[in-house]
Amino acid sequence: MRSDVLLQNDKVIPAWVQPVVLLDLCHARGVPLPKLLHNTALFLGDLPFRGAQLSLSHYRQLLSNANRLWPGEDFPFQLGHQLANSGLGPLAELLSRCERIDEQLNTLCRFAFLLNPALRLQVYRPNSQSAMVLCHAAGQLCLSDTERLVAMTTLRQLLSQHPATDEISCYLSAPRRHAIEHYHSHLSADCHFQAPWDGLRLSLSISAAPETSSSLRFRVVEAECDQLVNGRRYLIDALHRYLHQHPDASDLPDAAAYLGTSISTLKRRLREHACTYQEVLDSARREQALVELLLNDASVDAISERLHFHDSSNFRRAFKRWTGTTPSLLKSAFQ
Repeated sequence: MRSDVLLQNDKVIPAWVQPVVLLDLCHARGVPLPKLLHNTALFLGDLPFRGAQLSLSHYRQLLSNANRLWPGEDFPFQLGHQLANSGLGPLAELLSRCERIDEQLNTLCRFAFLLNPALRLQVYRPNSQSAMVLCHAAGQLCLSDTERLVAMTTLRQLLSQHPATDEISCYLSAPRRHAIEHYHSHLSADCHFQAPWDGLRLSLSISAAPETSSSLRFRVVEAECDQLVNGRRYLIDALHRYLHQHPDASDLPDAAAYLGTSISTLKRRLREHACTYQEVLDSARREQALVELLLNDASVDAISERLHFHDSSNFRRAFKRWTGTTPSLLKSAFQ
């Protein structure tokens, strides 16, 4: 397997960044630290955790412990605020130095690992006055409810601070699970539940900012972020990028060759991520079909051809299997 491809049990998440922010937040609300650290491979004796690293599995366990022990139902929203305010390490300064909204969006995608290790981001620009930021799970096929709301709250707070942002709408693929006042007060945006995807839709004004952010300090904090991420991606993310760049590719042997591993090893690694190659392929095709249909206004015939289906009937059947509805009904609901 290529050295830049991560597995769920690889210990790469710096414990002194997002995990410490989570622990501080919960400790301030009276949650006992020993219970928070249960099954996370972190111990109180390791404080201040400088040099300690968690795997994605352990980070997700920490999130689950915190959500379960939190006295109330607003934990994911509060953690999202806390991360946006003080929990992003060098990424916070790098984002503050991005003059143009495109630069900020690209920086968020590039360093999503520092925003939330369980998250991968994809940005689409249908035109100069709008953007869609899609949120996906980095190491598995789907975000948990907690991961989804933490990511939405953090992103909403960061993006709303940019002067080019006029309005933000939130799209959540899950049904509403918390009191509506939590969504209104923490996300401060129109919220659409059971949407075709998780993400934020931005209405933008034309920015008159400079074209580049080339200060020396910008380069210093960019290098710090690079050092923490080091170009690595989780296996599911790496496969999604491969399939996005090669829309005509669907064979497992080709994917295994791209990742520098054998077919049997790739199958075994995917089982460790609780999915199969066909499920990753369906997920990538579903995302591409939704982008073409809802953001690029492409016809069903054009999407069918781009995704290399034999004909539009086959594509329509696959689309209904992926989304539970037809392209025309979904497009009407989204608009």
